[in-house]
Amino acid sequence: MRYLPHTLILAATLTLTGCAHKPGLGSYLDAGSTFAALSSGFAEANPALSWAPTPAATAIASIAVKHAAKVGLAAAGLPAETSHRAVETGGMFGAGWNLSLMAGASGLVPLVGGFGAALWYWVWGNE
Repeated sequence: MRYLPHTLILAATLTLTGCAHKPGLGSYLDAGSTFAALSSGFAEANPALSWAPTPAATAIASIAVKHAAKVGLAAAGLPAETSHRAVETGGMFGAGWNLSLMAGASGLVPLVGGFGAALWYWVWGNE
């Protein structure tokens, strides 16, 4: 019950951000798995997000960081579809990493989980 208000805010934000810049599967899975991992006692490994005070704030900030990356890549001249795909692939890496850690993996296994999820999305993801 401690995180219920944050969970509701996260769910509303994830729903509403679909109107902003088309977050994809990588954004949603990374944010959701980040929230679940941090709520279970894991620590945030990304220094750009470790400042956030709650698991929900960290998950929401991860979507904002991905949005900024997409806008930056598009402004640098990369086609919008390519910047979306690249950033969402990175999100899938984060989701694979998070899910591997929550499953009890250690050592290099989370890297394999992250790269596996990113590879799956890059090759077979059809967004």
